[in-house]
Amino acid sequence: MPRYLYLFISLILARSSLGKEARDPTQISLALDPRVIQNASFHNGHPTGNQTASLTSRDNFINFCISRHSFGAALMNGNQSHHNYSCNSIPMGMIVAPEQMPSCKFKHPHNLSKLKAHKTFHIIIEIKKMVTGHFVNPNESYFAAPQQLSRKNKQVIGHAHVVIQEIRNLKCTSVPDPRKFAFFKGIDGPVSQDGTSSVEVPGGLPPGTYRLASMLTAANHQPVLAGIAQRGIFDDDELSKNKVCCCQPA
Repeated sequence: MPRYLYLFISLILARSSLGKEARDPTQISLALDPRVIQNASFHNGHPTGNQTASLTSRDNFINFCISRHSFGAALMNGNQSHHNYSCNSIPMGMIVAPEQMPSCKFKHPHNLSKLKAHKTFHIIIEIKKMVTGHFVNPNESYFAAPQQLSRKNKQVIGHAHVVIQEIRNLKCTSVPDPRKFAFFKGIDGPVSQDGTSSVEVPGGLPPGTYRLASMLTAANHQPVLAGIAQRGIFDDDELSKNKVCCCQPA
């Protein structure tokens, strides 16, 4: 392909990827528009009792990631931080209303299920009030865009993950290490007509006791943000026992 043709096509693709934002000057300007400044950040919240004073800013913390509070951290810039702390300068974005907050529940396995060791099984999760199936590239766009809501129903645009961690036993009170897990899967497709998604755990799990949990996130993998502090949890957690002595031959 001639170089000039390649460059021309690249420019067209670049412009099309910007979409409507390219035609909106407020979305390509590097200046902070006064209309978005939130004056609640001008003061520390006037804490009382055991409350903590809030950080303050006159410019929406626009340069927080180069302030003394960031400890010189590198910008995330769409990357996951596997080895060190980092700073993300992307706004939080749209905040879901209380009546549209998402929720989910595992249908299988249910609490205290006994599964056969080393045998493939499926996790079934029902998700309500979320526009699922929106899953950006986690290696290029992790936390790289604000949380968005559906124009139609104002529900969070995002997806779910399921994660399984081994615990010592059902009575164990030790805090597990979040870096260690037996199985993890992001669900990049939308829920079915009955509101459920199914995830295969190929080869099952070794003998042991595990906890199964969900993680609902926005499209760019950030935790779902809601407009009220006092609320129920968005995610679900189940315990499953997987003991070889309880297994029958497959």
